[in-house]
Amino acid sequence: MFGDLWSSSQFYANCYPVCFNRKISNLIKRTVTLTQFGAGYSSLSYRKFSTNRSLLAPRDIVNQHMESGKPTTASVINEILKNKNVCITEEELQKLINLPFVEFKLPINDESYGQFTSLVGKQKSRGNYSGVYIFTHNKTQDKYVGSSNRLEKRFRDYFFPERYLSNSGLFWPLLKKDKLKSFTLRIYVMPPKFQSGFYHLFLEQYFVLDPKFTLNTHRIVNFRVNEHNPIFVYDKDFTTLYHTSSSFSALRREIGIHHKNIKSGLNNKLYLDYFNITVEEVLGVKNSDMTLLELNKIIDEKRKILLYKSNKAKSIYLYNNDLTILYYSAESQNALRMELGIVHDSMRKSLKDNISFLDFFKFTNYLEPSA
Repeated sequence: MFGDLWSSSQFYANCYPVCFNRKISNLIKRTVTLTQFGAGYSSLSYRKFSTNRSLLAPRDIVNQHMESGKPTTASVINEILKNKNVCITEEELQKLINLPFVEFKLPINDESYGQFTSLVGKQKSRGNYSGVYIFTHNKTQDKYVGSSNRLEKRFRDYFFPERYLSNSGLFWPLLKKDKLKSFTLRIYVMPPKFQSGFYHLFLEQYFVLDPKFTLNTHRIVNFRVNEHNPIFVYDKDFTTLYHTSSSFSALRREIGIHHKNIKSGLNNKLYLDYFNITVEEVLGVKNSDMTLLELNKIIDEKRKILLYKSNKAKSIYLYNNDLTILYYSAESQNALRMELGIVHDSMRKSLKDNISFLDFFKFTNYLEPSA
């Protein structure tokens, strides 16, 4: 039995030895005795099938590796991430390490803004870019590395002081204290072939094992492997396949659908009253062969239609608390939100409960004759 298992898994073993060893080891641990497999195996002991996998906990492997001063390899990373069920080959890791990068002096100014936004995208643009970023303190050369599958959104957290909510760790307090001007920013954007999957996380894991990154307090990257399942986008009748993404995160990145809408779709609710989002592949349907740009145009059209059918399409007005002074008006909640930058949930709560916004303003869907 073990001979057949070993033979059928040879390709997997050659490509991903650490993961393969772990699977075989776990299988053997669950085996009560080898004698049940026949006389030919009765003399074999557990040690005959043991692997070279370290029995150390991941954090201990990290400490041991960093103290050794040895270079970080794919084998080391796979061993550290042995409980995450993810693997990377040495060839893939070397390609990630040698990706081009762009450096910026902070804060971003008018001169560097164009290059920066072309690299990471803009707030209102469709599609997201994944990548790795490194902050280096100009005076001390202390470094901090992070990654995101939505770089533009992540940098908004760093670039706007009111978003500095965290006081934990070493980097955030230093950023608050010394401000952006004290740092240089390096950005690695994942190329198309590395946009899906966990490649940006593997590159972050590579850097975080370097002792130079003194501002990182966690040395094991969080891989959300439960999101890594194919997702399909069909029409409402399941007759046309519009798009396939490799994961939950990839769908958000490629089409720009909010994660709440994806979750609703996975719970059998139509997205924009037209699209079915599911993890189940439907065979025999027509493939639309659309580009992402073409699909995004259809999504925009469906969104506009839905807006006009909903309360969000009603005109909205911004008054003072007494409803005596009209400050602003827009054709819809969405338009007002985009024009004034107001958080949608705050506006919706103010309208629904008829309460003040920021203790000074009120929203209504009608014009006050006294204003």
